[in-house]
Order: sequence, then structure tokens, then C-alpha cells
Amino acid sequence: MRTVSELTKILDLCVLSPNQFNTLFQIISNKYTSSETLFILQHSQIGAFENFKLAIDVLENISRIFKIKIIQDICNCFKRENTCDKTQIKNYQTRILKFNKNSADFEKIYAFLRLALEDNDQNAFNLASEHGYINVKDKNGKTCLHHATCESNLKLLKYLCSTTNIDLDAKDSLQNTALHYAIQNHDNNCLQYLCSLPNIDVNAKDKLGETILHHSIRNRNLNRIKYICSVKNLNINAKNNAGKTALHYAVIINDTNILHFICSHPNINFNEKANSGMTALHYAAKRRDLNNIKYLLSFPNIDINANDNDNNSILHYAALNSNVEVIKYLNSTYNLDINAKNN
Repeated sequence: MRTVSELTKILDLCVLSPNQFNTLFQIISNKYTSSETLFILQHSQIGAFENFKLAIDVLENISRIFKIKIIQDICNCFKRENTCDKTQIKNYQTRILKFNKNSADFEKIYAFLRLALEDNDQNAFNLASEHGYINVKDKNGKTCLHHATCESNLKLLKYLCSTTNIDLDAKDSLQNTALHYAIQNHDNNCLQYLCSLPNIDVNAKDKLGETILHHSIRNRNLNRIKYICSVKNLNINAKNNAGKTALHYAVIINDTNILHFICSHPNINFNEKANSGMTALHYAAKRRDLNNIKYLLSFPNIDINANDNDNNSILHYAALNSNVEVIKYLNSTYNLDINAKNN
């Protein structure tokens, strides 16, 4: 038979399941004294309890081994409370089933979930999900998820997103998702939590066809842009309704740091065209920005000869803006057709 010291050293390295714990200590209690068993117990660890019953079983087993009546009394109390919780669930169910699943009762549904949040009652959220209330929209098309994000209520957001039927990509009347509102509120906590959810669409578009990346670039928030670009499945070349990409906007807002970061993305397409046929180079020429033109032309895959829908080249845009410096640079550095005609 192993010594107490040997057993404690072994248990220090082990993580037991509840069933393993019960079986092991039933054996130990028959072979060692109560004080030795208690000492060994102090070196044991249970990894996780899969349900309420397993936790109660362990406590009751300890109560039997050491003949501690108060532990059994506590177990009995927990059992009664668990029964009360089940009754409370039925009451919740009766209450929520009285609501209409439409905008008329949205405020009631949202208030119900706010109260459940105060009680940390996940069961209430699960019931709302199971019975189709979790995605009900208000008169503006906003769901509970939209409202929680608008309020920067991260706790409520987590409770909602833990339900099985939540629509993470639900859109309101402006086609905004919860992610769009996280960006508009400059709420990094809600943004990062939502982006961590595996089934959320980080490329969802609003009524203007803009993704959260478009919004972040126009807001000139480099740290947020860096985070968004690190999110799995992000489309760096996503276009809005005007066909503009993140790269187009980076040139338009004339922010060197943002432009350089966007251009460093491994999947960037330098030659994407907006609906007008303009590329990032066209926008740089239109802005009379020689530095950005030089920077963009430093990339080997960029098409210097690209024309827009009116057959305007970057040389045309430089001429239209009377930008002699850009024209001289382009003509002296690249073999461009100075006589090329647009439409």
C-alpha cells in the first residue's frame, strides 16, 4: 500500500473527473484514517463539473466519508434551490410567451432581457432564443444585439451571443449590423468581442455598401484598422456601392501611415477599380499628391497605364489639375504616351 506522502505527490500531478474522485476516495477512506484521508484530499483536484448533479455527488460523497452533516444540509439546500430555479424558468416562459414577436412588443422583450441580465439568468436568454424572441426587431429594424452594442453593454452582448439562434449579422433599416455600431461608437471592447465570434461576417455591408474597414479608414483610426485587418476572413479589397476599396479611401484621405499599412497587406490588389474605373493611382493624381504617386509606383504589380471609364490615365488627371510637378516626374521616369487621348 502506498504511503500518504506518495499518494499526495501523485495527486499533485493529476486532474480527476468527478467520478474518478468519488471512486478513488471511497477506496482511500477504507484504507486510511480520517485525518490521513483529509490530508490526501487537500492535494486532489477536479478538472470540471459537467453539470449540477456531478457537483452535488462529490459534496455528498465528502459528507459521507467525513460524516459532516452540514455539507449534506448544504447539498439539500442546493437541490431545493435548483428545483426553484426550474419553477422560475417556467414562470419566465409563461411571461415571455405573452409577448408578440414583432416591433410592437420589442421594448417589452428588451426590458425582459435586461431584467434577466441583472439576475445573471442565462436560462431566460435561452428561452427567448428557443421561442424566437431573440432576433425580434424594433420599428427601425434594430435587434437586441444592435441595442446592446449601441449602449456599449458588453455583458448583455455576451449573454445574447451565447444563445444558439442569435443572428449575428442582423441588419437594421440602414443595413447596419452590430459591428457597424461598434465602429460608430468607437467601442473597441464590443468590436473585438464580436470579431472573435467564429460565425460573424466581418465583411458585412451597410446601405452604402461599406464594411467596418471602410468606416475605420474614413475615421482615420490606425490601431483599429490594424486590428480589423488581423481578423480572419477579412476581405481587404471589399468594395462599397461606388466600387471604392480600403486602398482608394486610404489615398483619398491622404493619411500616409494608413496608406502604408494598407499597402503592406499581403492580399491587397493595387489595381482594383472603382465604378468610375479609377484606381488608387488615379485618386492620387487627382489629389495632386506626388509623394503618394511615387509610393504607389514603387510596387511592381501596379498598373501605371490603367485608364478609367473615360480613358483618363494618371497623366490626364495630373494635367486636369495643372500639376506640372507630377507631369514632369511621370514623363521623366516612365515611358508614358503623352499624346494618349481620353474619350
